[in-house]
Amino acid sequence: VLYLQTAHVFNEAGFDASFNQYRWPFYSIAIAFCHSVTTLTLEHSAHLLHVIFLLVLVDAFVRLYWELNPKVKYLWMPAVIILAYTGLNDYRPMVIRDWGYWAFLFQALLYYVKADKHEKLGAYVLWQVFIILAFLFRMEAVVFMLVLPFLCLMKKRSIVPFFYSGFVLLLPFSIMLFLIMSGAQGGRVFEILSYIDIVSFWDGFIKYAYNVAKHALEHHAESHAVLFAISGLLGVLIVKTVGKLGILYIGIALIGQVRYKVLKNFQCSFINVMIGLSFIIVFVFFLRSKVIAGRYTIQITLFLLLYITYYSEFIFDKIKSLEKPWLVGLIGCVFFINLMIGIQHSNSNKGYIKTMGEWIKHNIAYSDRVTTNDTRLYYYSGGVLKNNMVENFSLKNNDYALLKIKEDDRRYDTLINKGKLELIHSIVGQSGDSAVLFKIKNP
Repeated sequence: VLYLQTAHVFNEAGFDASFNQYRWPFYSIAIAFCHSVTTLTLEHSAHLLHVIFLLVLVDAFVRLYWELNPKVKYLWMPAVIILAYTGLNDYRPMVIRDWGYWAFLFQALLYYVKADKHEKLGAYVLWQVFIILAFLFRMEAVVFMLVLPFLCLMKKRSIVPFFYSGFVLLLPFSIMLFLIMSGAQGGRVFEILSYIDIVSFWDGFIKYAYNVAKHALEHHAESHAVLFAISGLLGVLIVKTVGKLGILYIGIALIGQVRYKVLKNFQCSFINVMIGLSFIIVFVFFLRSKVIAGRYTIQITLFLLLYITYYSEFIFDKIKSLEKPWLVGLIGCVFFINLMIGIQHSNSNKGYIKTMGEWIKHNIAYSDRVTTNDTRLYYYSGGVLKNNMVENFSLKNNDYALLKIKEDDRRYDTLINKGKLELIHSIVGQSGDSAVLFKIKNP
């Protein structure tokens, strides 16, 4: 919703206003541009961009796998693996900037591998163009932007490939330096610098670790606090990453690890470096925020899918050699079901909020004053265009209360029992949470 609101602000007031609304607005600007070109709504424009980004991502994933595995047996296998990946499908209907980041990151890595193989200046330039585009969607791309040229230098032991790999990056870093030197806010540039301040970062984490240990390790807080906090956060991240792969792909990975060896022609070392960098990025962010959404682990799992594609080729080859067509058809059905599960799950996850928003638009008068406690309900109910809808929940001077209520939330029971809130309409989501409209009854 924040991205859509920022796109709306950009259309209304321009670039500077969009930066004030959200400090990294390039995804929102892309939505606004698509909206102006197609005349679709902002939300539909975002979904159109997602379709394009998904195509770019699938194309990059397939071609990157072909580059990493010159002896690929089934050219279509990487496309099947990524399209049937439930973890990625969960986010198809969500308006998130990660789609652009994943797409351009994999395009950048594709051309980096091509440049590393063929030593062509065009490939070096394209890898830099795409990594800069990825950076405009998510700042994490700066890690790959900095590390990969040095990886190139280590492998080639020559300054020329290093120069080819990094010289265009002088442009974005010159812009960042100018913003810093001029005293401008620079979007979220200063967040990058805050991670470089390792001393402050580590001091803040130690305070957090001791606060946690006082409650969890009452008699060992002094000696084991940092170890306890790091191992706990690390465990959460690993479990979330493995869980995001799904049962089918975990099974393929386990079978592949037990039965098949990684051959020399498969460039697994590059994949391992990418997995390591991705894991470090997410873990450092996790150490700081202590909050992690499932989509943060998608980058790690996308690289793991390259291994799963590799093993899937061997497994499929083995099944095919059994000369049992029904078994091949069964495997195809399993992947198709996996695709359908991902799409169905994502469509129903937050759909009740949008449904309630549409109901509000058609059943509540434009002049009625509505208060809400949820940004998404505010947006989908037309709050951006209404003067009589406010996001801060308050009974005073309002006619209706539009609330998102978690399944076990009882904070509004007292108001309901006292007759201050009268139920008008409610929609329950798949998770048990609900969107509820109350009529406010002033005593």
